[in-house]
Amino acid sequence: MAKSTGAAEGPAGMAISYVDTGDFALAQVDFRNVLRFTNRGADSVVIDTVLDGSIEMESERTPQRYSAGDVFVATQPGVVWPGRTEGVRLHAVTLSAALLRDVAGDEDGAGGPGAVPFADTVPHPGGLARWRNAARLVDELVGEPEAASPLVVDSAGRLLAATALSLFPRSSAEPSRRAGADAHSPALRRAITFIESCPDVPLTVGDIARAAYVSPRAVQIAFRRHLDTTPMNYLRRVRLDRAHADLQAAQPGDGATVTAIAARWGFGSPSRFAADYRRAYGRSPQQTLRGMR
Repeated sequence: MAKSTGAAEGPAGMAISYVDTGDFALAQVDFRNVLRFTNRGADSVVIDTVLDGSIEMESERTPQRYSAGDVFVATQPGVVWPGRTEGVRLHAVTLSAALLRDVAGDEDGAGGPGAVPFADTVPHPGGLARWRNAARLVDELVGEPEAASPLVVDSAGRLLAATALSLFPRSSAEPSRRAGADAHSPALRRAITFIESCPDVPLTVGDIARAAYVSPRAVQIAFRRHLDTTPMNYLRRVRLDRAHADLQAAQPGDGATVTAIAARWGFGSPSRFAADYRRAYGRSPQQTLRGMR
């Protein structure tokens, strides 16, 4: 997954700094003057956090005013929302519709391709702090060159998408496949073989389900029924095992570090990796790296 960063001075005194990973993008936008605009929904969702000032949006013909601390959906597929601002700083997160569909485990999307994924522009009560915390964590993860491996970037995007899906009311829709179909051992074996053959690339539940020839819901049922876990937790354990093997194989002087090995296998938080590792192997990753086996 490519990552690009940049900054720009736009019209009407607009300054932008951004990180674009392909499936999601982060931006800090500073509108210094009066600006009237229209957000026309493309194949993505933009969620804004107001850092300073205020912004007016007209969604579904209802004017809304957002001020410092507010979080709201600024645009999404299929909408045309006008707005106005007079001096505001925003943190904007753009999530592709494909990423949201993958994380939701719905191959067809909510209500079909191009359908509006969220039924309201503001999160459920109590959701403001959760969104701000997730966005802050992802800012830190993708901003660290050593930690920003493709797996870490993929995990960061999935975290943002999962948080958005859990916090904002969704339009009701049923996946096109039967949820419980084919949740049996052959499907589980295909899923396990697929996970263990390519844990070094970004994977979603949708990817695993397609490899197993079942629906996302069915593969989740199979893992829970036979292994008492989820597909993503199983993938995380496989990656932890691969990181363990790399720590054991490291030689003095080869420059290997716990942080670099953890990042290689998708663990962007060294402290979380260390806790998971100790729980699994009864020692710290640093001890394994130093040969205390």
